[in-house]
Amino acid sequence: KVSLDKPLRGDIATFPWTPLYSGLTYVRVIFHEVSTDRVPTTIDGRVEDVETVSLRHYVEQTIEVRDPEPTNPISISPVVKGQDMPAWSEDDVVEYPAAARVPLVSSTGNGQPVVYRVAGSCAISGETLLTPVTGGGCVVTARSPGGEGFRPGSLRVVVSSPVE
Repeated sequence: KVSLDKPLRGDIATFPWTPLYSGLTYVRVIFHEVSTDRVPTTIDGRVEDVETVSLRHYVEQTIEVRDPEPTNPISISPVVKGQDMPAWSEDDVVEYPAAARVPLVSSTGNGQPVVYRVAGSCAISGETLLTPVTGGGCVVTARSPGGEGFRPGSLRVVVSSPVE
């Protein structure tokens, strides 16, 4: 049961619905017409509004509710001075020296490439993070595309780059 206030646009009514479980589900959508009539009462002569609901039509069908696809996981492991560093995690704060070139070894669950966006004074060139010569910092957002059983994912890391 949803409600009686879902407007039709053309012949389409839309409404949010969160199924309780996955699998085959029987769905019946009933379209009602609501009207209001003024009816005088016989006791004291008052006029009351009486709302009536009449059945217009209904649609029945069985649908398959699928489990949501998992988020496409992202793995990004920086390499600093030839050493593999721990993989980045969501909202990590990492520190690399000013003027550093940090190669990023990345992968996604479906094998698609990671797409980077940088806000701040760093830059990304291919799969390499470039920190500013003057120091500073940035926020790196990595995105993984959906598809092949995954929905898109993202990973956000704050990079600090002090001058030594």
